[in-house]
Amino acid sequence: MAGSSANISSKNYWMAYIGQRAALSLVGPPKSFYLGKQREHRVLPIPTRHGDVQCWVYDAAPGTKLNTHTDQSRGTGAPIHVSIHGGGCILSSPWEDDHINSHLAGLGMVVVSPVYSCAPQKRFPVAEEEVYDVCKWLSTKSREAHGWDSSRISVSGFSAGGKLALNIAQQAHAESNETLRLRALAPYFTMFDVTRSKRRSKHSNIFPVVPAWQLALVQAVYFPDIASRSTPLASPYHDPALAEACRGIPLLITTGGRDTLGVEGDEVARRLGDAGVDVTHKCFEAADHAYTHKGSKETARESIMMLGDFLTKHLSLES
Repeated sequence: MAGSSANISSKNYWMAYIGQRAALSLVGPPKSFYLGKQREHRVLPIPTRHGDVQCWVYDAAPGTKLNTHTDQSRGTGAPIHVSIHGGGCILSSPWEDDHINSHLAGLGMVVVSPVYSCAPQKRFPVAEEEVYDVCKWLSTKSREAHGWDSSRISVSGFSAGGKLALNIAQQAHAESNETLRLRALAPYFTMFDVTRSKRRSKHSNIFPVVPAWQLALVQAVYFPDIASRSTPLASPYHDPALAEACRGIPLLITTGGRDTLGVEGDEVARRLGDAGVDVTHKCFEAADHAYTHKGSKETARESIMMLGDFLTKHLSLES
């Protein structure tokens, strides 16, 4: 599948492009949000159907519960966690997740953060296919290439990245991919439904982090073909096979009570749980969007620790 050929207006194109350029000047998260030391990363190109995707790789800390000398002597290597940054399908800013990826690598997992394609240069479903292809490569090639444990792979994502994380499970299910079996999946404050034009948060919020105009821009530049917005990969909320795609994968879905994307996340968590999927759902009632990156330090640290504990539990050799 190639990106949509639907036209984007010049105004929307340049709004998205200027936003991209402005994001390059953004600094990383506040130092107070780090739960441990900041870790170095390197860049690894991973092949996909759309060309190489540059991935930020944080090596796993040795001597941890997940990455012990015993594991290494067995030839299993460290487990792999794919961390997908947000940015509304427009901004490519993996550095914003540095505090989270550093923490997770410190727990003993290799963290791979794909720098996927964004609008306005690319359109749906390019990013969805890129991150899936990255995971397929990790599940089939990374053990031989890097000594990582390709049988232990988990995925998380933030905002638009959370949707892309869920898309990986959907595509693996659609292809009956038996090699890529996710150990855990964690969408945080995720955009599950791109068909919605009107959103209200669970709790009153006059000045939301994600206002209506911003969501409309995402629709216009990454999903310009209106008909595509209701397809399963664009809007997992409308995927009739979503529960089956997630069955057997432990999920951690977190939402913000003041986030305009929170209500759809609550609904998806409830629906999947009712269908028998293993879902842990946490709503940070006082939080707006991106609570791992801004706002209350206490909420950020709590939500990041929750993610680390969840992944450690499900990536362990005993799970």
